[in-house]
Amino acid sequence: MKNPEKFGVAYIGDNKIIDLEEKPKMAFSNLAITGLYAFDKNIFKASREIKPSYRGEYEITDAIRWLLQKEYNVGYQILKDKWRDIGNPTDVIDENIDRLSSIEENIIGEVVNSNITGKVFLGKDSAIYNSVVRGPIIVGEKTIIKHSYIGPYTSIGNGVNIDKSNLENSIILDGCTIWGVESAIDSSIIGEGSTIRNEKGLKKVNKLILGKGSKVNMSS
Repeated sequence: MKNPEKFGVAYIGDNKIIDLEEKPKMAFSNLAITGLYAFDKNIFKASREIKPSYRGEYEITDAIRWLLQKEYNVGYQILKDKWRDIGNPTDVIDENIDRLSSIEENIIGEVVNSNITGKVFLGKDSAIYNSVVRGPIIVGEKTIIKHSYIGPYTSIGNGVNIDKSNLENSIILDGCTIWGVESAIDSSIIGEGSTIRNEKGLKKVNKLILGKGSKVNMSS
């Protein structure tokens, strides 16, 4: 694969693993390690023997290398199907697009006075009122959407309330409330239980409460 140095890299020969390296500065193999492992109890012995890497972390690949050095049998399987690492928000959004591209339409909940096009999955006890919805989208259970535009490639969890808002190409996790957000929410991931609302009368300022490692893109 391209850019294998972003991942752990495997070096193979004579139908066996010769060596591995975690996120090397320069990779001499195009075989990225997907992070799917099956170990026996010897992995715990290996984990007690290794030292932190140059990144200051204990690397699973170092533990596997220790097993190789002690001549334990370490097998592998080459995957030729499509695979994507979802280690950052952009990857999660891209994977969401791929998943929604193959959904089957199934409207279990209620649709009232709304314009629905494209494939839509609407879960049990959910409802869409007076809204425009452009699939593919998926909506979980006990979610209410009113007076809103929901664009393509949007995944909405359970127990979500959306009113007078505009969003697309986003992932809204369980228990969120989005109210009065007429400017588009696009390419976003909204964490479980979050609230986004428009408060009239406020000065044109941004009020944010962000978790560790958060990323916010804003336009002026």
